[in-house]
Amino acid sequence: CVLINGPKIKLGFNLKRIWSWFIFEFRFLLWALFFQKEKPDVIIVSSLSLLTFLTGSFLKKYYNCKLICEVRDIWPLTIIEAKNWGKKNLLIRFLSLVEYTGYKNADAIIGTMPNLKEHVININNKFKEKIFHIPMGYDPKFYDKRNIGQNDPFIEVFDQNIPDGNFIVGYAGTIGVINCTEQIIEAAAKLRNEPISFLLLGNGPIKKTLIIKVKKHGLKNVLFL
Repeated sequence: CVLINGPKIKLGFNLKRIWSWFIFEFRFLLWALFFQKEKPDVIIVSSLSLLTFLTGSFLKKYYNCKLICEVRDIWPLTIIEAKNWGKKNLLIRFLSLVEYTGYKNADAIIGTMPNLKEHVININNKFKEKIFHIPMGYDPKFYDKRNIGQNDPFIEVFDQNIPDGNFIVGYAGTIGVINCTEQIIEAAAKLRNEPISFLLLGNGPIKKTLIIKVKKHGLKNVLFL
């Protein structure tokens, strides 16, 4: 396992995050070319930073191996939807080219999103045969109540804050604009008189804003963990 250091960045999309992409790819490329001791059979790149699609495409040809592109965040569609940037924007055009290059050179395109195939086909229909939807799974035995027992740190939180019999809507992840967490609060406001509780677990750039909004509207059915 090799850890490649980079600049510390805050949650959310910003220019420093984009800069961190370039730093990571540069350091990763140096390591792969000069310090990697074995020829890989398969390279897996993940679109947490889309630029890694370029690095993966180059290393695939350099090592003459297979390439798998994992789609986690859909760039540049994420920026287009969240920031309302036009498709003619130079950064959007560049990222669109990077995305296309990754899909073109990949031997397989994988992701947890059920509509991944529709998205990739929209980029180019000839990529459809190498798209594989791999849904997120879990081990049911891990969540057996007998195994969790009283060590579950949230048992007390549930007992004190969730009325018996309430239907629970849970969200775990980054609390940001891109994650549409504001819509959860809007739904909670409309369902405030229903036996439904909304739980949000995580941190993010708009968490404080949402907490203030929940207090302002007196929403007793929303809990931040």
